Amino acid sequence: MEVNQTPMVNYTVAKSHGNYYGIDERAKLILTNPAYIIALIIGTLALIVNILALLVVTRGVKKTRRQAAHYAFIMSLASSDMLFSFSLILIIINRVLSPIYLPGQGPSQPRIYTRCSSVMLKSLNTTALNAELLSLIGLYHMSFFIS
Repeated sequence: MEVNQTPMVNYTVAKSHGNYYGIDERAKLILTNPAYIIALIIGTLALIVNILALLVVTRGVKKTRRQAAHYAFIMSLASSDMLFSFSLILIIINRVLSPIYLPGQGPSQPRIYTRCSSVMLKSLNTTALNAELLSLIGLYHMSFFIS
């Protein structure tokens, strides 16, 4: 009987106590997947670029101009984009570090930690996306008042 809930994990090679792959096997499965590699590279680059953008806006612009509304929106968008990139990197790291369990199998405490950490990181990701959308909506509506 083949149970396959996640495309990258084959549950037919089950080990004892519900941990289907060790950390080295999970890392090999996840970090050899091109989608995860590209996501890590883009997430890291986005994090660095947004840190530089915040530094330019906070250090390179005069204080009187920095208080303008469009600079506040740019800083808000850069910080929410940093939060999204950070959460994306954490989600990939969490997939490598957290053991994989079938529902109802394995020790209960590690299953709880695995599920709680994935839900927490998903909520961080969703919060970052909502902050980005609100920043973009604010920039869009502000463009009507400037022009």
